[in-house]
Amino acid sequence: MKDCAGFSLIELLVAMAIFAIAVSLASMGWSSAKSASLTAVARQLHSDLQGIRADAMTRSSVPNSRGFGIRFTSGNAYELFEFNDTNTDYTWNNVGEESGVGKQTLPSSVSVTIGSTGNLATGDIRLYDRHGLAHRGNWSSASEVTYVLNDSGVAQARCVVIDEVRIREGVWSGTSCTVQ
Repeated sequence: MKDCAGFSLIELLVAMAIFAIAVSLASMGWSSAKSASLTAVARQLHSDLQGIRADAMTRSSVPNSRGFGIRFTSGNAYELFEFNDTNTDYTWNNVGEESGVGKQTLPSSVSVTIGSTGNLATGDIRLYDRHGLAHRGNWSSASEVTYVLNDSGVAQARCVVIDEVRIREGVWSGTSCTVQ
């Protein structure tokens, strides 16, 4: 008989098994990397909120400064600013009362919603006064708000909770934030 060049069935099965194992390991690594990325985004938002709170208590650069704030411009972007109350009515009226704006854009796969409502945070404004207390745009006391950060490739969402005096970061269960 003539020798045939090629692979045996066993060799092909072994090669396919190795390929399947490599693909599964790569997909687990991708999922882990996406999860770590979402955690980093949540920590960045947490850090930015703590930073504007500290800035509100320690510095101001404009004559009518009432503190510092955050305004969500879309479901995955926000701006940090000093609240320059030009008409001295203690109400954020528009972007004309913002100075020193710093823009943050999150990865396109990440969306920020408010609590269990599922509504995008777009347009939400939080201000911190010189005592470090949180307020809404109309300067009323801010009730607790939970920002939920979702990523299309990550099963476990992250969250950042703001109440009157604290800012906390954690894991979103679907109904509440478990602080870590």
